[in-house]
Amino acid sequence: MNRTVAWGVAFVASSIGAATMLYTATHEPRPAEKIAVRNAREVSDIDLQLIVGKIREGDLMALKRDLAGAKIAWEKARAMGQGLWPVHVGLGDSYARNAMAAEAEVEYAAAERLAAEVTPVAASALRCRRVFNLRQLKSDAAALELLIDFDHLQVPGPLVVALATDGAPLLKKADRDPRYWPIVYTVLMRAGDKAGAAKALAKTSILGAPWDANLAGAAVQFLRSEKLVDEAIAVCRAHAKAAPDDVAVWELMGDVLREAGRHDEALLAYASMAALRPGDAATHRRLGVILRELKKYSEAISQFEQVDKLRPEEPDGLREIAETRTAMGDTDGALRLFEAILAKKWEARFGDVMAQMRVPIAAAYRKKIESATGDEKASIRKRAADLGIIELGLFDVKITMTWDTATDVDLYVTDPKGETVSYNKRTSASGAVYFIDDRDGFGPETYVLAKGPAGNYKIEAHYCGGSGRTTVRLTVVLRQGTAQEETRHETLVLEKQGERKAIAEAVVR
Repeated sequence: MNRTVAWGVAFVASSIGAATMLYTATHEPRPAEKIAVRNAREVSDIDLQLIVGKIREGDLMALKRDLAGAKIAWEKARAMGQGLWPVHVGLGDSYARNAMAAEAEVEYAAAERLAAEVTPVAASALRCRRVFNLRQLKSDAAALELLIDFDHLQVPGPLVVALATDGAPLLKKADRDPRYWPIVYTVLMRAGDKAGAAKALAKTSILGAPWDANLAGAAVQFLRSEKLVDEAIAVCRAHAKAAPDDVAVWELMGDVLREAGRHDEALLAYASMAALRPGDAATHRRLGVILRELKKYSEAISQFEQVDKLRPEEPDGLREIAETRTAMGDTDGALRLFEAILAKKWEARFGDVMAQMRVPIAAAYRKKIESATGDEKASIRKRAADLGIIELGLFDVKITMTWDTATDVDLYVTDPKGETVSYNKRTSASGAVYFIDDRDGFGPETYVLAKGPAGNYKIEAHYCGGSGRTTVRLTVVLRQGTAQEETRHETLVLEKQGERKAIAEAVVR
């Protein structure tokens, strides 16, 4: 290898270790002394040896405490090697070793500028050397400025925080250079000034990276916790401008305004969601849910109607309208709509629509039952039973099983026609329905039948999983809501896994 190249590589290698402590520089370095770059390949080996010799001569004189002589030698080496960045690095190192930090800064600054035109990695390493050298000069502000020139200090490192010891001067710098705001945030957090830190994080988002949704979200949440509503709205608006396709920011803005009691402004923010994405079913549905929470029922229904119009093949729009009618007290309208949904045949990809809607349907029936009296109440509960709403329905047969250990016990019920219903066959031709296969809890598992055929019903418990004995408890209710209503309780002990025992028989007449 050519000695010239090897010499330059050696200087680069010695710099890389320091470079790993920092980000790669992306900004222009600060202007150093105006020196023209020289190509090391055009310098003869003899000249290089003479330059290195002069640097070493100065080092030896420094060891003998002859700094005046050392400086003369180093100046001669500089005159011979000016424009070669490794020469300036070597001189800077010599000065630094001898506590001549001011002279070292001159050489490092020159080396950084020269190296930036040849090898950016070396230039980054040299900046690190300059930072530590400036700290020796007690020039923390200048050192911090060098670090600020590195790529996007959104999360300041320990060295940056160590240099940024005073928040007040930093605020002045941040007003001129937004890259200081994340440092201000870190310093103020360390000082316990949460309100100031929240504002600094807002500035980091607005001025540094307004398009960053995660940063904007973090800033808004912090500002909300400090009751800084206007600052939070400013972050939202900056993000909305930088990322115009992000619907979520308008919902976030609406939440902030609603929390602050500024409801009219909140509604405008929420409305911007649909304005931004007209014709998007998911957006209309989300806006409808928000409006329902705000008790703006007619506006919510309007949004859900849009959902149904855009996606008539899906049950979501109609379901949301039904739930909204329940919320506004129109239980008859809600139940008519729920039953219309259940009467329609939906594509298999939507799964068990009844199971998905059981909770909101139950809520509608509960409201209707609360306002009903006498025979009307019984009629409503029978209809709830037809739909399999176990909390409210009146059933010919209702069997509930629980157990006392966190394990897997399964309920089996065989009707008079010989058809068995359990976790692996959840309905019968007679209309029985099995609810909830609890595999690692205490139950309940439930069997209900609205209109059961007369005869004997065999009830079994199967110890499917677990170890040790478990006690099974059974509740059987027959002919609910009639003068012949009957309730029985049974108990059975299962000793081991795989055991299946008959626990009771129920007779329907």
